[in-house]
Amino acid sequence: MIFVFGFLLCTSLAAAVIFASSDISMNETLPVLPVIIPWKLSDIVYGCLATVFACVWVAVHPNIPRLPDPTRKDLKSHRRSVWGWNQFWAMRATLMGIVLPEFLLFISSQQWSNACQTARDLEEASGSHRSWTTTHGFFVNMGGFQCFDGNAPLHPLSRDDVEYLVQKGILKAPSEDEIWALSKSGIFGKACALLQTLWFVVQCAARVKEQLPLTQLEVMTLVYTLITTAMYFFWWKKPLNVSRPILIPIQWLKYAVERDLTRFRTADPESNPLLDIGSTMQNDTERNATSSEVPLVILHIATGTASTRSHLQSNPAPILIEGFLRHTHVNFFYNGSYLRIGRHEQRTHETMLAKWLVASLVAAFSCIHLLSWDRPFPSTFDMRIWRASTLFIAGWGGFFFALTAGSELSLMIRYLYNFLMKRDRPGPQDPVDWIVRPWRNIVSGILWTFYGVARILMLYVCVKDLRNLSTQAFRTVQWTTLLPHV
Repeated sequence: MIFVFGFLLCTSLAAAVIFASSDISMNETLPVLPVIIPWKLSDIVYGCLATVFACVWVAVHPNIPRLPDPTRKDLKSHRRSVWGWNQFWAMRATLMGIVLPEFLLFISSQQWSNACQTARDLEEASGSHRSWTTTHGFFVNMGGFQCFDGNAPLHPLSRDDVEYLVQKGILKAPSEDEIWALSKSGIFGKACALLQTLWFVVQCAARVKEQLPLTQLEVMTLVYTLITTAMYFFWWKKPLNVSRPILIPIQWLKYAVERDLTRFRTADPESNPLLDIGSTMQNDTERNATSSEVPLVILHIATGTASTRSHLQSNPAPILIEGFLRHTHVNFFYNGSYLRIGRHEQRTHETMLAKWLVASLVAAFSCIHLLSWDRPFPSTFDMRIWRASTLFIAGWGGFFFALTAGSELSLMIRYLYNFLMKRDRPGPQDPVDWIVRPWRNIVSGILWTFYGVARILMLYVCVKDLRNLSTQAFRTVQWTTLLPHV
């Protein structure tokens, strides 16, 4: 598939070079086929819609949806309810991809960086030669392992739960082939969708080279294609549309918990995290709580006794995790970084690469809308709407890049503050974090809202512009019709 992609790309570049280097004297002596051929409005709309479908529907990789409980008495109505809920989330993701495609790019980058970190943690916990890859990391974070009590689904296992079971030798890594067998699309399907996406870029480049105008709909679609290409980079190793997880019997969890409880009953009470969970979490450095003890709290919340649950009511942090375990599926917008007791955020090279790459791509993609700045519009009002929206989106992209740089600067200040205060690592009591984080979230929420409004206004102008296209808009380069495409 890589060879096919390289062949098509080289063919497109060679054809562009041939047309660009056409000699005038040769044109005077030899008959040349017409470079431009007529096009229909349906061809423009179909090409854009097919590309947007490949971008928004095929490229979006959701997490495992909610599963119906076959033990329910009202099974039929329950299945209809679950099906409707899953369709609602699918439509919501599609709408999000149309209105806020950059937001999905941001989500995909976070899921990729967290999947890489999860794979490393599981590889370290296993201590075996059977590797945990990035695909395994994606599968764990998307709810690929779910706890079942008989036939009844309980909750998806968090990355800490899976790491704990792997460390105890209870859970072994499934092969990548087993995971991809659960996916609705493999590498071949993703490559075909990516080729259709890149083919639209080649068509637009050919039209620009021949000085043919691009419609507003084509410009909007071009932005979707480039953002989708970046999303494919982050989601390439993530299984697509997995509907059934790997079942983990609740007996496995109870066995692991009971085995550790036996060890804790004979150990020093001061080292038992179940006796005083709140103090263990607040003073984990003083009590030297190990990473293998921490997931025990999570597992025991899911499977433990009422006395344990009543003890947790007075501890706010465990209640948050208990609330997470009441969920029967993983949210679509979850990026793989649940609250991890006793652990602090890790800054890996994947995290830094994803953050700066997304900021740079968003800033660059936002400027593509300016390609239609000078083309004619149906009315002056539509022209003002388009230009105001493009200016806002372009400025928003630059501000997003500046916001990323400011976030890194605030982090540097926080580390400097902890160094001056002789603290080993940043904690939740940092005053810099108190000041920066709320304002950053508020500003980001306002900008995302206005960005969605600007995107909707631009879609309105695109649809209205289809009724007032010039004759040049219905012409395309001939050689682009000779290569196979959708």
